[in-house]
Amino acid sequence: MPRERSSIKVLIADDHAFFRDGLRKLLEEADDISVVGEASNGNECIKMVDKFKPDILLLDLRMPEKDGLAVLTEVNFESLPTRVILAHGRRR
Repeated sequence: MPRERSSIKVLIADDHAFFRDGLRKLLEEADDISVVGEASNGNECIKMVDKFKPDILLLDLRMPEKDGLAVLTEVNFESLPTRVILAHGRRR
């Protein structure tokens, strides 16, 4: 009897709603990925990481209120199952 695989929980943190929406739609096409939340700034991201304990955090380095580096230093990732993928979008 095959073992049922659990879904990979992903949190998207980026200040551009258009980017978050497109990425969420793309990720949700996969059967084994579940987007558990979207954060538009660093403060929201910190709260959502604590609440959802995602497997993957897609983190933009440039966000309002607290940037991605502040999120990385404030959250104790050693106590979480979360792995972080950093994005550094070019801004003009």
